[in-house]
Amino acid sequence: MFQSSHPFLRIEIFKFQVSHQKLEIDLRKIKTEVEIQDKNDSRQSSRIKKPIYNENKQCIRFDAGLFTNIEREIFIRISYKDILYKFQSNLKAFQKLSDGFRHQISFAPKAQAEILIEYKDPSIPKDSQLQTKLHGQRYAERYQSVLKHFGHRFVAKIFKTPTFCSICGDLLWGFAYKGFQCQRCDCVIHKDCYDRGVHACTGKQYADVETMKEHHFQQQQFSLQTIFCDHDGSFIKPGHSYKCMECSMVVHRRCRSKVGHYCGYQGNALEAYEIWKKKHKSDPDYNYQYNGDLCEIYSRFDRFDQLNNVKEVIQRMSKLHHSNTTSGFQMNEIQFLTTLGFGMTGSVYLVKRGECYYAMKTLRKNLILEGQNLEYVKSERDILIQCRSNPFIVKLFYAFQNVERLFFLMEVARAGTLFNILEYQAPKPFKQDRIVFYTGEIICALIFLHSKRIVYRDLKPENVFLFDNGHVKLGDFGLSKQNVDNNHKTKTMCGTAEYIAYEIYHRDSYDENVDWWSLGILIFELSTFKTPFYANNSTDITRNVLSDQVIYPETMIKETRQIISGLLERDPKRRLGNIISPHGLLKDQPFFREPYTFDAIENRLVRPPWTPTSLISFKTKTKIPQLSELDPKDALLLLSTPEDTFRNFSYISQDLITFL
Repeated sequence: MFQSSHPFLRIEIFKFQVSHQKLEIDLRKIKTEVEIQDKNDSRQSSRIKKPIYNENKQCIRFDAGLFTNIEREIFIRISYKDILYKFQSNLKAFQKLSDGFRHQISFAPKAQAEILIEYKDPSIPKDSQLQTKLHGQRYAERYQSVLKHFGHRFVAKIFKTPTFCSICGDLLWGFAYKGFQCQRCDCVIHKDCYDRGVHACTGKQYADVETMKEHHFQQQQFSLQTIFCDHDGSFIKPGHSYKCMECSMVVHRRCRSKVGHYCGYQGNALEAYEIWKKKHKSDPDYNYQYNGDLCEIYSRFDRFDQLNNVKEVIQRMSKLHHSNTTSGFQMNEIQFLTTLGFGMTGSVYLVKRGECYYAMKTLRKNLILEGQNLEYVKSERDILIQCRSNPFIVKLFYAFQNVERLFFLMEVARAGTLFNILEYQAPKPFKQDRIVFYTGEIICALIFLHSKRIVYRDLKPENVFLFDNGHVKLGDFGLSKQNVDNNHKTKTMCGTAEYIAYEIYHRDSYDENVDWWSLGILIFELSTFKTPFYANNSTDITRNVLSDQVIYPETMIKETRQIISGLLERDPKRRLGNIISPHGLLKDQPFFREPYTFDAIENRLVRPPWTPTSLISFKTKTKIPQLSELDPKDALLLLSTPEDTFRNFSYISQDLITFL
């Protein structure tokens, strides 16, 4: 095992699976080789190790050292049945996966491994390992709603190929015709059809359901006829169709074992498709030729000799589609300087237009729609507009769009985020006046949001932005919700695991008081560099929040412990921040003391106790970032977007005189 005074990554492989095989491969039957290559200007060296299966941990474990001034590459080679599977990555990029959760990495040829990566620093005592260093940046989640019926678990899905509902036979495709798919058996339906199914999931029998008849599938002869699966509704490649000899149901080879025992109860999707074509033949928006092109493209997509063939079809189809764009906007007027961050649906760039600098958040339309996030993006825009005059919230200057993306043009936080400061500061503790000052400005932002009936729902150091004058502002309103108060609550399960409030985990309806819980977690992390309910996985975090008591370090001062204790009340009515809380008002807490009283912070009567010196450079980097090209399949999918989907998204602030 790797032993050094330098930080290192402990990597554990728990599962390995070849793509075409359903069963997991016994890790004791594979041979693993790991090569670490050092790269610098003068020479290149490498070290090879051959880790073996650890019976106690039931995984293959090895370590990889991290060095400040040396770039390192990691190569993982796995041999199984005389086939060598390879994986390669930069070790710094690998470090970003050290978040306490298992991740899947892909090998070539097609194979996957499930790994867990842990950051280790021998120079730091074990009981004070820093989570901000150990686990990297944390990401928020929004849990999908599940429709349950006869064992099925249906979740919303965007279908990239023409697909048909297994109940009514109607079309499901793209962003105009949305559907649901069972997580267990892949059955596809409309939302309105989910409770009309007569069959249980994957043939499971229920006491109150009559015994159903099993299908008898036989492979069909090769045919170029366009056929769709009657189970998952998608296109079947020629030669891969199986037909029931009694009820004529046609399915993929992969779907045979997933179809319920309901022979004779289902219609034929191909017949429904033919009827659908006849009904819409004269419809200019959804005519047969339009969808016939789609079937042709997707069934032959991988066999096109040149990408231009695809582009020609897309261009021809685009004549029927009027894309949403911001009139008069030219992307070539914006100069990209550097990348500030990445997200699930886009990136944030430092850009320049004229003599002004901005942070430009880009969101890909296809990913927004596929992730069912459109309402959240629209809400973020509306909230930023409502808060444009508040000094404690990041300012939006401009919102615009082109065919492929949405853009937010905002002010630049040149000192980064509180999370960046935590990483830089650790393990040296923050001075108390800085913790008090940052907390006060965050409270001012939350009070303003709550006065507008907005619940923030994602308070954490990553979303608190630090400016060059030492002030902080709240940003990233992707999970915020409007029209929420004590009389109008919500139930969406969302947030960043370590910061989610008790009542959300308890699956209760909740209001703006969840933000005060998150504030208590944030103050605790600023004071100790760790969160009070942290665990290596979300299940344990949930259990800790629901049942564990907070353990305060002996070094924490009484006033800080008092405000955290009040904010982490499990009863929202008693929680500090609620106006009826028995703990009193936030602004009157002894935590705020001269000169950093709450009134002084709110009215900007005191200077920030610390001014950052390390700022984001406005100089152009050698490698200039560029927006990535949209995949042709995704470009085609965007053509299904209803014309008014992004209508009225564009916005320009009255403060943005220089941009015009």
